[in-house]
Amino acid sequence: MAASATRQQPIMLDFRDGNRPVVVAPEDQDRFIMTCEMAAQACRQAMKMQEWREQFYALLGAVNRWAQSNAPRIDACYVSPIEGGLAVFIVPKAQRYDFDLSDSLTDLDISLAADYPLCRCDVMQIPGADPDRLRTFLDPQKAILIHGQPIRPHSQVEAQ
Repeated sequence: MAASATRQQPIMLDFRDGNRPVVVAPEDQDRFIMTCEMAAQACRQAMKMQEWREQFYALLGAVNRWAQSNAPRIDACYVSPIEGGLAVFIVPKAQRYDFDLSDSLTDLDISLAADYPLCRCDVMQIPGADPDRLRTFLDPQKAILIHGQPIRPHSQVEAQ
């Protein structure tokens, strides 16, 4: 059977139809009644979510490659949600702020902003060593560990 014989005409929803009602029925038989404009906006939002998801996973890969190439200088690297976007937290092996690492972090920050514009993020160097101190910057339950060892449970949790 030829492909053109089985091809169906697409259903056209035009946001300019404004308040014209549309009924969408997915496989689970729920019914969504909305206007053409709302349906068009929902489709646009779904496409943006897919683009964001693709950029997010690509960003994680880029951060991982950066962490691997800087492994001798960093103890850990996390990506975590923050208000308004994401944060890339870099924990240096040094007990204090590693000024030698700061130029590389700036380059990473600029690169991530240029390559993954939908995934707004800030790259920050945070003090390491003490897991309790790390928790002031990130929630281990929400953070993605890119490099290093996971944060141990809080000392009071360990005692129980």
